[in-house]
Amino acid sequence: MKANKEHFPDFVGWERGYCALTYSESDKNRIVRYIKNQKEHHRKRKVREELITILKANKVEFDERYV
Repeated sequence: MKANKEHFPDFVGWERGYCALTYSESDKNRIVRYIKNQKEHHRKRKVREELITILKANKVEFDERYV
């Protein structure tokens, strides 16, 4: 499913390319900390590297050309 204004009417932050992942409520505080520290976090580990690691760990098929 392609996300758009219909699915997220109040959200205007999508980039041209993006990835949406889901987490449980119990992960909420950890995710908020991650977002707050994202700039510093990605100085150490690039977004592409992290996303590939997550996809592989969860056995998600993907084409690296689009990551």
